[in-house]
Amino acid sequence: MVFRLSSCRLHDIPTTLPIVNFSSIQVIDLSSNDFNSPLPGWLFNISSLVELELSFNGFSGQIPPYVENLNNMRDLNLDFNDLSGRLPISIGNLSSLEILYLSSNQLNGTIPETIGQLKKLISLDLSFNNWGGVMSRIHFLHLNNTKEFLSKENHWYLMWDMTGFLLSI
Repeated sequence: MVFRLSSCRLHDIPTTLPIVNFSSIQVIDLSSNDFNSPLPGWLFNISSLVELELSFNGFSGQIPPYVENLNNMRDLNLDFNDLSGRLPISIGNLSSLEILYLSSNQLNGTIPETIGQLKKLISLDLSFNNWGGVMSRIHFLHLNNTKEFLSKENHWYLMWDMTGFLLSI
């Protein structure tokens, strides 16, 4: 089941829901609305989701550590919101994840090494946040399928050795 309400000029989204059976929903697209509210935690409890599009909404708060409940997730797009805090270590448990877009938020801290466990990841965008610190080979250890890695306007640098392997960021 697909639930698409993109660009519908929605302003309100409940932060909690009564018990509702979402077990058949695979896609939720609420992108390009005007919620300007905390990121609703209940969205991260729908284990059947394969795609969650929440970009361009003004969502605030942190990505919850129980993001790992999205164990079927292939496409997670949280671009262009006001999310803050660190990326949870549990992000590395999303073993089906192929696309992760987190650009243009207020996310900070270091990227957890567990991101290197995302073996199916094809595209990763961490641009325009407040990341810092060092990323080592461990961060990229199993990202053999990754074709796109964007990291513009953050507080780190890419350094490569002569073989083309990433040394540190």
